[in-house]
Amino acid sequence: MLLSTPLSAAESCTDPVARVVSLQGQVDLSVGGQGAWHPVAVGRALCPGDVVTVRAQGRAAVVFAGDVLTRLDQLTTLQVAAPPKAGDAALGLREGIAHFISRLKKRVEVISPVVNALVEGTEFTVAAHAGEGRVVVAEGRVRASNAAGEQVLRAGESVAVSAGQAPRRIDVRPLDAVQWAIHYPVLVWPARLTDGGVLPPNVIEARRLALRARYAEALAQVGEMDDPVVRAYRANLLLALGRVDQALALVDALGDAAAPGVAVRAAIAVANNAPERAATLAARALALDAGDAAAHLANSYALQSRGALDGALAAAAEATLRAPENPVAWARRAELALSLSQLADARRFAQHALTLDEGTLRARAMLGFAHLLAGDLTLAAGELSAAIEADPADPLARFAHGLTQIRQGRLAAGRRDLELAVLLDPSNGEYRATLGRAYMGEARDARAATQLQLAREIAPASPTAWFFSAQRRLLAGDVLGAIDDGEQALARNEARLNLRASALLDIDRAARGAALASAYQRAGFDHALTRVAADAVEDDGAGAAAHEAMAQAYGDDRRLEAARVSEQFQRFVFGALGQSPVAPQDLLSAPPILNGPRVLSLDETAALFEPRTSHFAASAIAGTQETWGTSVMASTQTERAQAAVGHFDYRSDGFQPDGDVDLSATRGEFRLQLSDAMRVFADMQHKDFVTRDITQSFFTNVDSAIAR
Repeated sequence: MLLSTPLSAAESCTDPVARVVSLQGQVDLSVGGQGAWHPVAVGRALCPGDVVTVRAQGRAAVVFAGDVLTRLDQLTTLQVAAPPKAGDAALGLREGIAHFISRLKKRVEVISPVVNALVEGTEFTVAAHAGEGRVVVAEGRVRASNAAGEQVLRAGESVAVSAGQAPRRIDVRPLDAVQWAIHYPVLVWPARLTDGGVLPPNVIEARRLALRARYAEALAQVGEMDDPVVRAYRANLLLALGRVDQALALVDALGDAAAPGVAVRAAIAVANNAPERAATLAARALALDAGDAAAHLANSYALQSRGALDGALAAAAEATLRAPENPVAWARRAELALSLSQLADARRFAQHALTLDEGTLRARAMLGFAHLLAGDLTLAAGELSAAIEADPADPLARFAHGLTQIRQGRLAAGRRDLELAVLLDPSNGEYRATLGRAYMGEARDARAATQLQLAREIAPASPTAWFFSAQRRLLAGDVLGAIDDGEQALARNEARLNLRASALLDIDRAARGAALASAYQRAGFDHALTRVAADAVEDDGAGAAAHEAMAQAYGDDRRLEAARVSEQFQRFVFGALGQSPVAPQDLLSAPPILNGPRVLSLDETAALFEPRTSHFAASAIAGTQETWGTSVMASTQTERAQAAVGHFDYRSDGFQPDGDVDLSATRGEFRLQLSDAMRVFADMQHKDFVTRDITQSFFTNVDSAIAR
């Protein structure tokens, strides 16, 4: 029996062990496994004994206690078992396919009719159907067993199991096991039938539902119409639900009967990393109907996959010209404007899509992302939360929301959103690399290393995972490993041409070079440090990281003190809101005796990830000859402003008569971001230098030294 009243979060049990966080299509719950099925809502709490089933064309995501994330495919039935001890998770997979990510060192047991999987902190997929089973491991260690035997699996290994037989090893790529979970774009938005006729009401309603990510309902509305355009739309909806084989069969049967069908095939080719085939199919779609918006959108995806971002944006713009009422085209145009860092245009295009239909969730996610990149964190959080509430299965909205929370200082909550983004789109290497960086922020080094390795396997040409890995190794003290990974990141910088414009790649290269410079400095490779820092400044003269690297390069040469101070000041001028403030002693032309205390006071790890809402650092030094020094820095910020203050004191009697040195410096800074393109700042300094050692005054201006 299927009841029509959904069970909401308010009706949850008193001692839940799991919660539904995302669903698509029809997902039902049997409370306590008693047989009565009720539609379940996002946020519903689950107790031991509850049974969740995902109907045809559906998907769901469930988070269990102990930080276990689970994604369920269509036709999957999962029973929540009582955990053997607090924090552990036990699940009964009756039938179907489930993908698991466990992040804490807790035991997770998955029980199916033909094979059981026992794990501790890993990522894996379990399938069970008609007396057959399969376990595929992406990360960690899994023990797959039944009454006939067992196998211990590690990353990249798989087993198949038949009823009554021991598990046997097979060759299956982990990503192949989760093809159903990959996120595919919707680019078809039919405006008319193939013969130019008016769309029937059911297709118009399907368009409205699809914009709101209600793909299963949209698919039901479309039905089995024979019109080629409508059938192409049906194929795109199947693709959005992860039904790749069904979508391919439908568009292959269509052949060249309709441009939208060929456009869908081009989109699949892009997802399969076949840019040449995608370009060929997009050109064929345009040849069939140059006025079709889906053909131009397919061309934009094909051009982007080949690194032609400007051309991709032009193709999306052409789609909006051909179909100005098409909100899908406007959302895609906003997405590409974001890729080119054209934030004002991106917001304008996304707003226009929402004006056409306020339920265009892709446009809302793009608007939220644009606010995030512009530093409007409150607006970003609002838009992205609304997008997630309307479509909890959108990985991009989860990803952007996670970054927003991290920027707001909520690292654990942001990391959880990044984990959900990976669960919702496990083939996205950029998501995994960023998740690895979040683990670094939580000092979970093993988790970070695993995710960065998976990101490199998924996207071997991308520099992102190598860049974060270099930072991880530098923090761990593996300087030579950091240099190797940093050089790998630099070598791969141009591989992101499909994600970043050429000018932006120069900025990326400068940031990667600046990170590599820190490793060179630690290793004592002065020549390499100077070379990489100079290249970074040349690539991005307005980049704070590049100027900080150049200041590091000048730091050990007393003849270049004025240049070092200049570079540190430029770091302040060009720095983003939220970065660690410049210490007052770093803007002084320092005598030799101050080199030690200045280095001691640096906080090198504060800004490795995203800017924080506040910053505090303090250090002290003491020695013989009445020598002591202290340094204190503090800053705070809002979304549009940052204020910081620092004070430095150094005192010593010196090693000879009349060799005493007294130095103090106080500095305050203020920055206000008036708009995306305008920032005002103020820098206030006061310093006192008193000495009777005439040799020390050689390294200072006459006005700043007083001989007693």
